Order: sequence, then structure tokens, then C-alpha cells
Amino acid sequence: MFDIGFWELALILGMGLLILGPERLPAIVSKFGRWVSKARRTANFLRRQLEEEIVSADLSQPIDSNLGKSKTHLVTPINKAKDLNNIKSKVLDKES
Repeated sequence: MFDIGFWELALILGMGLLILGPERLPAIVSKFGRWVSKARRTANFLRRQLEEEIVSADLSQPIDSNLGKSKTHLVTPINKAKDLNNIKSKVLDKES
């Protein structure tokens, strides 16, 4: 999870032993282990919930079909704007 190797972990535990002493270190390591366990359970629960929501909302389908519909809705107004520009240029040419 944190990419901590054996020697890094040994160094951390050695420093903890020097700083905290042999009486308090086991309790603190145990408490830290419980926090890590709780964080993992929470992360797994959130991941499962998110996967269930994706399946239930059917979001795993490709979005290409929606993009195709959006493109067709945009093409018509763009073509109308082009036609208006053509009419405008013809009117301006006749006035000149």
C-alpha cells in the first residue's frame, strides 16, 4: 500500500522503540494497525458501493451513442447559420 520495504519498516520500528519506549510502542502499533484496517474496510466498502451504482445506472455502456445524438442536434443549427451567412452575403452583394 505504501511501498514500505522490510528495512524501512525496521527503521521506523527502531525509531519508535527509541522514542516511545518498549512499554508504549506495542499499544501504539496495535492502534495504528486498527486504523489501517478500518481505512481499508472503508475504502473497500466505498469501492463496492461505487461499482454497484455503476452497474445499476448502466454507466458502463459506451457513451458513443449519446455523442452521436448530440452531434445531430448540433448540425442542424450550424447549417441554418451557414445558410443565413450565405443569404447575408448575397444581399450585401446586391446592395453594392
